[in-house]
Amino acid sequence: MTTHPFSDLPSHFQYILKHRPFRYAIAALLVGAAYMTRLNYFYWFGHRAPFVTFYPAVLLAAWYGGLLPGILATVLSAAIAIYYVIPPVHSLWLHDQVDIVLLTVFIVFCGLVSGSMELMKRYRQRVDERTAELARAVDSLREESAERALALEELREKDRLIIQQSRLAAMGEMISYIAHQWRQPLNNLGLLVQQLKVYNDMSNLHELDIGENVAKAMQVIQHMSRTIRDFSDFFKPEKSRTDFNVSEAIRKTVGLLEAGLASQNVTIHIRENGQMPYCNGYENEYAQVILVILQNAKDICAERRIKDPTITISIAAVNGRSAVTISDNAGGIPAAIIDHVFEPYFTTKGPAHGTGLGLFMAKTIIEKNMGGSLTVHNVEGGAEFRIEV
Repeated sequence: MTTHPFSDLPSHFQYILKHRPFRYAIAALLVGAAYMTRLNYFYWFGHRAPFVTFYPAVLLAAWYGGLLPGILATVLSAAIAIYYVIPPVHSLWLHDQVDIVLLTVFIVFCGLVSGSMELMKRYRQRVDERTAELARAVDSLREESAERALALEELREKDRLIIQQSRLAAMGEMISYIAHQWRQPLNNLGLLVQQLKVYNDMSNLHELDIGENVAKAMQVIQHMSRTIRDFSDFFKPEKSRTDFNVSEAIRKTVGLLEAGLASQNVTIHIRENGQMPYCNGYENEYAQVILVILQNAKDICAERRIKDPTITISIAAVNGRSAVTISDNAGGIPAAIIDHVFEPYFTTKGPAHGTGLGLFMAKTIIEKNMGGSLTVHNVEGGAEFRIEV
């Protein structure tokens, strides 16, 4: 980096050295020193080369002070050389053509040097100013970068907390679905136990009856066990991306919700168009997205008391990506809020019935975690969510 002379000195010394009168004083002192040097070596120089010791004085004055101190040093040097060095001494008139040429060369050279030094000085100042501005800009960028990094980390932490809250809310929903899934099997178990009691009371209990009822009871228990396993796997975190069949993931999710949807008379149609696509990502997270969208569709159908509520899921492969649309017949999303449905904590159900986190989590999973897209728009009769991964 280019710096001003004496820039390493303390600040009060720098102020004195940069003060304009001090620069002129330095120029005068340099000329005086040049003249004293000339006198000390007079026996060697004589009257020859009258300006030889003054050139360094002018150069130093111009280097330190710029144009005006350089001109001052040039004028003083010329006057002293004419009056004290060039014969006849003590006279300001030059009679020898050679001396006139030497004086002219001295003045022209020193003028050019002083001008050049002034330009260099100004350039140096501009470089210092630009360097200082650049340093301030770099510091500002570093601060801004640190602030943005902190804000980004806070945002990521908020996203993680929001997703965690959403998953906890989804787990609460799943518990209600487990209750629906288990209601019929528990009724069946109750009937089997009652049947055994009736047979026993009638003294008509045979080993064959016990074996048949136990076998049926074990089938029911195994079904309930599979239900618990499926729900447990549904929320199991995945550490790495895998290739999974989109259709199978959707059908598995619908199977988990089947009893809960049936309890509200919601019909689901699954349409598979062409070859079933595969997706690279996190199957359980993808299934949670399907769950959120289906749950929202079910709730809006119930809220609006839709007759014959229907949810249609279409699965296809488009340009090497999986494309899934989930539509309902609940009348669609009002235009005033459709652009806000993916925002965190936005809900139309009220705090008692919704957290407003489900669709935000779904969009985060599809777009940030899996590099896909999740959009929504109204179609004839209802709303349609489209997932592309």
